[in-house]
Amino acid sequence: MKRMQISTVNEWWTALAMDVKSLITGIYDRAGAQLFWQNLPASDRQNIYRWQQAEGEKHSLLMEIVCELADTALVSEYGIPLDDMSDENGSFYEEYQDRFNDLYDEIEERLLTINQ
Repeated sequence: MKRMQISTVNEWWTALAMDVKSLITGIYDRAGAQLFWQNLPASDRQNIYRWQQAEGEKHSLLMEIVCELADTALVSEYGIPLDDMSDENGSFYEEYQDRFNDLYDEIEERLLTINQ
């Protein structure tokens, strides 16, 4: 799929209702949600946009987005890079894996409510 212009993605985000932004970010104030969006890598922003526009690939995009958002939340919560939370094979240490799993479930549940 051709990469869309980041300006298109950012315009979509700007026009998005705050309640949907909150479901995506888990942040319930405008400034916090905007900061979250600005700090999210462009590829993640594009995937979120594509997921909202998608028909056929929606589930696989959702899983990818939830994983990326859970990683971002984990880094924010612990204040250390993902590499410091995992072993040399890239597997999370147990304490971080458990929290990642919880965050993943919470984020997935929030995002699934957007399209109900």
